[in-house]
Amino acid sequence: MGGGGEAVARGGAAADGRAASVRFVGHIAPTELAALRRRAAVAVVPSRYAEILPLAALEAMAAGLPTVAAASGGLTEAVPDEGLYPAGDVQTLRFRLQQLWQDVDAGDRALRAAKARSAPEVIAAQLADVYAATSAPARY
Repeated sequence: MGGGGEAVARGGAAADGRAASVRFVGHIAPTELAALRRRAAVAVVPSRYAEILPLAALEAMAAGLPTVAAASGGLTEAVPDEGLYPAGDVQTLRFRLQQLWQDVDAGDRALRAAKARSAPEVIAAQLADVYAATSAPARY
C-alpha cells in the first residue's frame, strides 16, 4: 500500500479487533505470491490512482480470483462490474466483498474476463488490427 495506507489499515484493523485476521506481507517472491493467491478467497485492489494497466487486478483474475477494485482508471475496463465500487466508498467495497466471497462461480467469471481482455491471442489480434490500420501500403 502506498501513501501511508498500510499504517492507516493496520490502525483500523487493530481498533476494531481484526488485527489477527489481517496480514500485510510486503514484497514477496513470485512463487510465494502464487501460493497466497491459491489460498485467497478474493483479491482487493483499492487503488485510487488512475492506473493505465492494472496488473495486480489482471494477474489476480488470471489466477481465478474474484477481484474487487476501485472504479478508477484502467480498473474500470479490466474488472467486471460486479467487482467495482466507487473509490473511497467503504460500504460498497464491503458489499462487493461479501457478494463475491459467497459466490462460488465468481473466480471462474474473473478468469474468463481476464482471458477475454488480455489473452495472448486477443492482444495479438488487436495489434494486428492496429498495424493494418496504420501501415502505409507497400510502394514498388
